[in-house]
Amino acid sequence: GTLAAPATLILPANKYENAEAFGGVQAEFVVNDAAGHLTLSNLDAHTVNTTLWSLDAKVQVPDVTRLDGMEASVGIDAPSGKSLLEALNLKPIDTGPFGVSISTKGKDKDLKLDASLKSGQSGIGATLESTVEDGAPIIRGLISSKQLWIEDILRGISGAKQLASLGSDGDRDHASGGATPSEGKPTEPLVLKKPEEPLVLSNPDQVNDGPGDLSDLFDLEKLAARTDLAVEIDIKKIEGQKGISSVQSDLAVAEGKMNFGPLKFIYGGGYFNVSAGMDILESPDLLNVSGATSGWSIGEILKTAGVDLDARGELRADFNLTGNRRTPTTFLNSMYGSVFASLDNGAIATSLIELAGLG
Repeated sequence: GTLAAPATLILPANKYENAEAFGGVQAEFVVNDAAGHLTLSNLDAHTVNTTLWSLDAKVQVPDVTRLDGMEASVGIDAPSGKSLLEALNLKPIDTGPFGVSISTKGKDKDLKLDASLKSGQSGIGATLESTVEDGAPIIRGLISSKQLWIEDILRGISGAKQLASLGSDGDRDHASGGATPSEGKPTEPLVLKKPEEPLVLSNPDQVNDGPGDLSDLFDLEKLAARTDLAVEIDIKKIEGQKGISSVQSDLAVAEGKMNFGPLKFIYGGGYFNVSAGMDILESPDLLNVSGATSGWSIGEILKTAGVDLDARGELRADFNLTGNRRTPTTFLNSMYGSVFASLDNGAIATSLIELAGLG
């Protein structure tokens, strides 16, 4: 069969000034039960009558009732991220060409996932393959890029933030004026009172031999205890105004311990080397971060942080810190360990010393 509809039907509800620019979405599909069960042998959806963006989606499901053996892929591209954001009534960030794609293929206990993102002249991809042996997930992956431009990264992040805000309450309020035409006041949601339910205490002696609760998938301790994960990170070239660098690192989880790094990064004369680790079973709330950095201009660091202070020289530091990982603020407030920092060939205005209470 064939389905066709305006593209705005799959977008968040809003008032688009130029809705026809999004074109339409057309899908062809084939469904049959010749094998004794319902099969989606082909679903092909794509955009038509638009140059603003393109959508290409394909799905195959051998058995709709089980989803085993499903293959799916989705790709979205925009020749100009700025034009697309502007058409969506969002802040027009000049990202250049922008695109994202994801595909998945699974059968029995095996699953493969591929994803890619491009912005401007930069592109990055990820591949994950997983299986299950003796009830334990085994995951292997690679995150790689041949070239990343720092400006593309910053603009891409800004553009992604704009897209993430699409369809938010603030976005809808902005489009509708935040009020209904008839009453002149914001619409309030209908809230139904939930009936009271009796308190049921679980039996502590009861043993659950089932497959586990869905929440286990998001339980870091339980996941780490039975997962063997190894992901390689390989960014061959990072370019910016101050030179060229590269990034290589690894992320591994095994026997309840997670290790990341060492992450090595050299750019504009600055050097950064950091490793992170957690013992998820013994101390799941604690994160250890250690490493060294040098060659960074203290003046530029303060300027970037918005601190108007006269300072010059190159900062170098060695650190080994442990803190609560729950939030960045919690980590900063709870961290302990050692930090050695020095400033080579430089000076800092007296006001900084006074600010620290040392003057």
